[in-house]
Amino acid sequence: MLKQIYKYKFTLITTVIILILSLMSSSEVPSTKLWDFKGIDKWVHLTMYLGLSSIYFTEKNWKKQKKSKEIITSYNIFPIFILIIMGGIIELIQPILANRSCELMDFIANTTGILLGFKIHPWLNIFLKSQKIM
Repeated sequence: MLKQIYKYKFTLITTVIILILSLMSSSEVPSTKLWDFKGIDKWVHLTMYLGLSSIYFTEKNWKKQKKSKEIITSYNIFPIFILIIMGGIIELIQPILANRSCELMDFIANTTGILLGFKIHPWLNIFLKSQKIM
């Protein structure tokens, strides 16, 4: 069990960071002029979930990644589905726990980030191998 947890340590760390940031009360979010940019929060959602998804699939395929593009199989649909559900649940509980709004566009940004992360992780693996990180 600990070996599996260690295998996904970066995914778990990223998930905890996303949970903390997503469930932070709106009054605790630091004020900055960057937030004045219309739609910036959607880009933040997309980026967080893109990072989470690509980290997860990179860790999942750490040793066995081929240089070819990975196709969606039942082996990959379940984790994608779980990540999408996690993003949806966080959106649903934000009004209750964090005094923040639940927005469909945030959920769509989360889902888009998850799917993009899945699509780019093969290139991330190739890059990491070329840098002798993997």
